[in-house]
Amino acid sequence: MSEKLIPATQLAEYVYCSQAWYLKQHGVQVSKETRAIQAEANAWHETQGRSLATGDSYRWAAYAAVLLAVVLFIFCWLGWSRMSIVLMLASTLVFLGVLLFFLAHRARSKTGIPAGEIFYQDLIGQPFQAEVLRSAQWGISGKPDCLIRTPEGVVPVELKKSKRPPARGEVYPNHSVPYGLVIYAGQQVRRVEYTEASRRWLAQVIDLVRRARTLPAVMRNHRISGRCSGCGLRPHCDQSLI
Repeated sequence: MSEKLIPATQLAEYVYCSQAWYLKQHGVQVSKETRAIQAEANAWHETQGRSLATGDSYRWAAYAAVLLAVVLFIFCWLGWSRMSIVLMLASTLVFLGVLLFFLAHRARSKTGIPAGEIFYQDLIGQPFQAEVLRSAQWGISGKPDCLIRTPEGVVPVELKKSKRPPARGEVYPNHSVPYGLVIYAGQQVRRVEYTEASRRWLAQVIDLVRRARTLPAVMRNHRISGRCSGCGLRPHCDQSLI
C-alpha cells in the first residue's frame, strides 16, 4: 500500500501549481537558482533543529542539577554531610538549574514553537530520523516538522523560513488532530482549524492528484503571476503567466 500513498509534499506542490507539480513528476529539474534557495531553506531548518536539540540538552541538564541539589539538601537535613559546604554546593546547583531552564526556554523560543511536549521531530540536525506518518484512511503520507502533545490533543507544527504567511494556508489533517500550526520565521503563527470544510478540501485535493498521476498533461490551476515569476521550472513551462 505504501507505493500508492501520496506524499503530503506533493499535495502542497499541486495546490501551489499543478503544472509545476506535473513537470517535477516527469523528471524536469528546477533551475540552479531554485536549488540554491532550497539549500538555504534546508540550512535554516537545520538551525531550527539544532536550537531544539540544544534546548533539550539544557533542559535535561537542568533537571539533573536540580535533582542533585535536592539530594544534597536531604543530606544536610539528615546531618550526613558538612552543612556549610554542602549547602553552598546545593545552592549553586539550584542557580545552575534555573539558568539552564532559562537557556532551554530561550533556545525553543527562537523557533516560535509553543509550549507542549515535543515527542516527534523531523528537523535537520536532530540525532534520530523521524518515521514517515501514514494514513490509510486518506491515502497520504508525510513527516511534519514537529508533533506537540497538548491538553487539546496532538498538534502538528510546520516551520517556514518565510517571515510572512501567504494569503491562504492549509494543513493535512488527521482524525486525532484538533488543529495545526504553521510558524513563519519563528514569529508569525497561523492556526489552521480542523473543520468539515478542511476535510472536504483535503479529499478533493487528494482525488485531483491521484487522477493527475494518470493524465498525459495537466492545466495550470492558478492565475497568480507571482508564482510563475519565482518558479524554477518556468523555462520548461508552456503555461507560464510571464
